[in-house]
Amino acid sequence: MDQAAELESSVSPRRWESPGQQPRSLATQQAFLDAAEALFSRCGIESTSVNDVASEAHRSIGSLYHHFHKKETLIMAVVDRILGDLDQVIEVRLRPPHYKGLGIADILSDYLWTALSIERARPGYKRILFEVGVVDEETRSAFWRFRHRLDGGLVALLLERRNEIGHSDPETATRFVVDQLSAMLWARLDRVMTPTQLEDRDDADFVAETVASTSAYLKLLEER
Repeated sequence: MDQAAELESSVSPRRWESPGQQPRSLATQQAFLDAAEALFSRCGIESTSVNDVASEAHRSIGSLYHHFHKKETLIMAVVDRILGDLDQVIEVRLRPPHYKGLGIADILSDYLWTALSIERARPGYKRILFEVGVVDEETRSAFWRFRHRLDGGLVALLLERRNEIGHSDPETATRFVVDQLSAMLWARLDRVMTPTQLEDRDDADFVAETVASTSAYLKLLEER
């Protein structure tokens, strides 16, 4: 498979939207999605009822069923919105012009800050994707394609600047760094199951130390 095919959009057409909706109807729909995502993140999907979602959204249960018909439709709507929002973020972040004039260390820093900002803005979204992905192959495949696109795009951005890398094998080194960043972020954000030695440091320190570590491994060269 060529790189263009590998980096194609990770999200299939949404499985729940009704075309031609009025602004008021869309606002109600978004209220239900916001409420469902918040509850699914905090309590889990199985433990959240449609009544809970309607109450959280301050809307009637009848209105919820008008928009989503059943809980499974609401779940897929939440999943598709998460994947669509993530896809829009990396659509911008993976464009080479976004990093014009910037070096590898700047790209790594931007990647880390972007990942942290997403997690801070909507904590628990991965819990939803994992919980649904266990039983829904389409969701599992869509998230895999998203990760493949994100990681592959980051590798490509770094390798475009291979003249900055002093490591003897730039391609292997960049792929290792991308995996290392994913692991570091997972440990940073999963405070319950994965305690780390930098728990007491703020995000700025975490980003600075992670960039310093990966830059040293890549043996980044000074600009010539």
